[in-house]
Amino acid sequence: MKRIFAILSNLRDKEILNYAAALSFYTILSLIPILFVCFSVFTQISSFKAYYEKAKQIIFAFLIPAQQDIVAAYLDTFLNNSVNLGIVGLIAMTFTSLAFFSGYDFVINRITKSEPKGLWQSISSYWTLLTLVPLGLGLSFYISGLIQKALDDYKIGFNFFEILPFVIIWGLFFISYSSSIQKGTLKSLIFVSFAAGAIWYIG
Repeated sequence: MKRIFAILSNLRDKEILNYAAALSFYTILSLIPILFVCFSVFTQISSFKAYYEKAKQIIFAFLIPAQQDIVAAYLDTFLNNSVNLGIVGLIAMTFTSLAFFSGYDFVINRITKSEPKGLWQSISSYWTLLTLVPLGLGLSFYISGLIQKALDDYKIGFNFFEILPFVIIWGLFFISYSSSIQKGTLKSLIFVSFAAGAIWYIG
């Protein structure tokens, strides 16, 4: 708890606010490339293709509430033309995604006053995020579909997909925080990611 109060007090640092503002702006520029990499992995798994549209709708509705139709159109165009990107295009996409995570990692380390990770350790963790997150999303939708089918078979009037967006957001915050904060305990990571997910979900 003391660590949480220390983090909140550090948020008053104007330098951190400037870093956070810059990261927010860069997030907008990196949004399409990051989603492209994630959904490219997602669509390569035949078992999860049936959940692609549902995953896209939920992610856009809760992660990108504004202009989601425009972003969805750009993303579909990127995916349809992905075979024509070539080596240079793939390298550019990967570099943009890694640069975003590097900036995010820097801001989190600055706020928590943690030691930055080494170059290869950072690249390894960022690439793991880019590959495991879409796999986790696909698995969550697959399991949720099985749970919802079981609920429907037993005629239980509960829509599991109504709480799935919050669980996904909570999980994304937990993964992103745990990959950046090296000294955080499991209890504090769960609490902070839950609070961040709740604020995002309500907002």
